[in-house]
Amino acid sequence: MESLSLIQGKVEIAKEGLVDSISHSVATALGFKINLQLVSLTVDPATATGQRSAIQNLKIGTRLPSFLTTPAQKINKDSYLFPLCFSVAQDFATPGAILLDSEFELEFFLESIRLQLPGLRSEILFPAKFWINQSKLYAGSRILFADEAYLPCDTPKGLEKLRREELAYLKGNDTGARKTGERIYSYDLYNNLGNPDSSADLARPVLGGSKDLPYPRRCRTGSKHTEADPKSEPSESTYLPRDEVFTTQKNNAITSKGIVATIHGLQTLIGGEKPFKSLEEVYGLYAGNLDPSLSSKYSQSDGTLFKFPPPIVAQANKQAWMSDEEFAHQRLAGMNPNMIRRLKEFPPKSTLNTDVHGREKCTITENHLEGRLEGLTVQQALDEKRLYILDYHDSFITPYVAKINEGEGKVYASRTLFFLTKAGVLIPIVIELLLPPKLRPSDNASWTNRVFPSPMSGKTDWLWQLAKGHVALVDTCHQHLCSHWIKTHAGMEPFIIATRRNLSAIHPAAKFLSPHFKDTMGTNQAARAAFLNGGGCIEKSFVTGKYSNEVSSIDYKQWRFDEQALPKDLLARGMAELDKKAEHGLKLYIEDYPYANDGLNLWAALEKWVTEYTDIYYQDDKAVEKDEELQAWWTEVREVRHGDHKDAKWWAKLVTKSALIETILTILWVATGLHGVAGFGQYPFAGLMPNCPTMGRRLIPEEGSAEYKELMGNPETFFLSSFSTRTEAASTMETFEITSQHLGEEAYLGGDGDDPPSSNARVVAAHQRFRASIAALHDIILARTTNPTPHRAGPSQMPFSLLLPYSPPGLTGRGLVKSISI
Repeated sequence: MESLSLIQGKVEIAKEGLVDSISHSVATALGFKINLQLVSLTVDPATATGQRSAIQNLKIGTRLPSFLTTPAQKINKDSYLFPLCFSVAQDFATPGAILLDSEFELEFFLESIRLQLPGLRSEILFPAKFWINQSKLYAGSRILFADEAYLPCDTPKGLEKLRREELAYLKGNDTGARKTGERIYSYDLYNNLGNPDSSADLARPVLGGSKDLPYPRRCRTGSKHTEADPKSEPSESTYLPRDEVFTTQKNNAITSKGIVATIHGLQTLIGGEKPFKSLEEVYGLYAGNLDPSLSSKYSQSDGTLFKFPPPIVAQANKQAWMSDEEFAHQRLAGMNPNMIRRLKEFPPKSTLNTDVHGREKCTITENHLEGRLEGLTVQQALDEKRLYILDYHDSFITPYVAKINEGEGKVYASRTLFFLTKAGVLIPIVIELLLPPKLRPSDNASWTNRVFPSPMSGKTDWLWQLAKGHVALVDTCHQHLCSHWIKTHAGMEPFIIATRRNLSAIHPAAKFLSPHFKDTMGTNQAARAAFLNGGGCIEKSFVTGKYSNEVSSIDYKQWRFDEQALPKDLLARGMAELDKKAEHGLKLYIEDYPYANDGLNLWAALEKWVTEYTDIYYQDDKAVEKDEELQAWWTEVREVRHGDHKDAKWWAKLVTKSALIETILTILWVATGLHGVAGFGQYPFAGLMPNCPTMGRRLIPEEGSAEYKELMGNPETFFLSSFSTRTEAASTMETFEITSQHLGEEAYLGGDGDDPPSSNARVVAAHQRFRASIAALHDIILARTTNPTPHRAGPSQMPFSLLLPYSPPGLTGRGLVKSISI
C-alpha cells in the first residue's frame, strides 16, 4: 500500500451578503462542489505534465458567521478561513499550482489559499483576490499559481503547460459578445461613447484607428452594434473581465460617496441654470461659509447637510484665487502643473498647419512687457531663463474653438506669459486670447487677437480677471480630459490589457505591475458609461460639450510614452537641464517648483526599487531580449494597444535592462505620482468654480459695447455670468467630490497594503528598503509643507501635498494610491 503524506491547507474567502450566503448554502446542500487539485513543480512521466494530487472538495455554505455549515475560523470582519487537507504520495513534489473547479452558479470572492507542507515551517501562499465563477466560463479549471515568479525560460517543468494554457484563455478570440464572469482580454476602439439609436444628437465619432482622431485602445466587449451606426456600440456596454471588477465593499463605498455628493448639490436646484450673482453666493455653497473651523461638520444636522465641504484652496483665504501670485502658483503646484514651459523665443510662434487653421501671428509685443521684467530686455529675460509660457494656442482646444463658439459655449485659444522675479517668484505678465476664423481657412482668413497686459496699479482689473478666468477655463478642461483621463486612465488601459494577455501571472514583471493596475479598468468603464458618454455630465458641464472626447484625442496626438517619465518631461518642457552635480542629475530653472521637487524625489525612490527588483530576475541584457513573453508584451503595447503611435521613433527597443527599468518605472510613475496629482487635486482646486471653471458662457466684451458697460457697472456679477451656472458648477463639484476621494480599502505606496510582489527573500528585502525610502520621502515632503516656500503655498496658503505618500480616507489632497483606482 502506497505511503501517503498529508498537506494541510486553509482557504480564505470573503464574507458575503445574506443572499449570496443562502445561495451557497443551498448549493452545498444540493451536492454542488468546489473541487481543488494540487499540481507539483515536477513532471509526471505518465502525463508529461505536473504531478497531480487527488481532487479534494471544499464546502463554503457561508450563510452567516453563526450558521456556518463548514467549520471556519474568522480572521477579520471581511473574510473567513476554511480548512483543507490533501492526501498525496510521499514522493509528491512541492506544489506550484492549484486547479480549482466550481459547480456553484453564484460566484464567490477568493482571497488566498495557504498550504503547510510536512517538515516545513513556512507556508506556501497561493494569492488570489479575485472572483470565482462556474468553471464552464473558464474553458477549464481556474489556475492559482504559488507566490513565486519565474521568467519563461526558468519555469518549472510541471508548470510550463499551465502557464501557456492560462495565457491562451485570457487572450480568447475576437468573436462574439463577452459573457459576464469571463476573464478574456481583447481590445477595441473607443466606439462606445455615444448612443445614436437613442438620439441622433448622441452620435459620436469612433476614436482610435485613424490619424485624425487617434486614441488608446480599450477592452473589447463584443456588444451588438447600434442600428444607426454599424461602427458603434451603445455607451451602456458593460462587459469587464471579472478580475477587473470592483469589490462589493468598494462599490458600496462609491455609492455612499455619490449619494452624499448629490445631496450637497441639491441646494443649487433653487437657482437652476442661472449664473451666480455674487461671490458670496458661491461661497455660500460650502459648509460654514468657508469657515475652516466648521468644515468637519458639513454632514451634521445643523443645516449644513446640503452644503459642500470647503475646498482646500479657499479654506485659509477665500479670495486668494483672484491674485496673480495664486494664478501662477497653481501652474507650478496645482492640479495641472506639467503644462507650463520655458519660453525660448519671442514672440512665440505657432506650429499649426496654416492650410487647416489659417495664418496667425502672435500680437504680443515688447511694449506689452515694458515695466514688467525688472529692467531686463526681453532677450535678456530669455537668456536668463526667466520667461515662461502656458500655451493653449497650439493645443488640444484650437481645432474646436470656432465650433464651440457657434453654440452656447464660449472659449478662446490662449497664450499666457510669466516672468520669474529676482526673488524667484513667478507672476503672469500678459495674456493673449485668440479666436480662429469661423469658416474654412483661406490665405486671407484671419484670427482675432486680443492682448491683456497685467495691471500695474495693483488694483483689481476685471478685464484682466476675465482673461485669467478664460485661461483657467481651458486649463481646467485640459486637466480633466487630457492630463487626467488620457495620460493616466485611458493611457494605462492598453498596458493592462497587454500585460494580462502576454505576461503570465508568475512572470516577474506581471507580479510587479499587477498591484498598480488594481481597479483601473473598472474605473475607466464607469467613466465611459457615466461621465464621458454622450450627453453625460462632462458634455453638459464642460465648454467642450459634445467635442469633449474629440479634444482629448487631439491632445493624444502629441502623447509620447517616453515623455511620461518625469525627468524627460521636465527636459522636454525646458524646465530643467542635465547637470551631474545637481540632485537627481537635473537642474531646475525654477528652483521653487513643488511638483518637480517632490516628483523627482519620488522618481528616485521608485527608480531604485524598480532597479533592484529587475536585477533579481534579469542577469544581463540577453535575458531581457530572450524573454519571449516580455517581447510579445512590448510588441503588442506598441503596435496594437497604442497602435496609433506604432510608427513613432521614440518607442524604446526593449532589449536591455536599462530600457526595461525605464519602461516599468514610467508605468509606475503614471499610476502613482502622475495620477496622484491629476486625480486627487481635482476637488481641492476645482471645487471652487471661479478658480477652475469648466464652462464658458460669455466672451470678453469690446470697449464701448453694451456688454462692456454691463461689465463696468457690476464686474463681479458679469465675471460670474461668464462661466459655469449654478447647476453646471454643482454637477462638476459632485463629480470631483467623488473622484477626489480616498476610499478605505486603498493601498498606498509604502503603506499598509503595499505588500512585496512575491515571497522571494531578495524581493522582500528590497521591498522593505523601498518602504523605508517612501517613509523618508513622506517626512521630507511633510517638512516642506510645514515651512512652505512661496510657490508651495501661494496666497491660498494651500501647501502642495499631492505627492505626500500617506493619507487617511476622504478629501485630503494628498496620498499616493498604488493604482489608478478612482
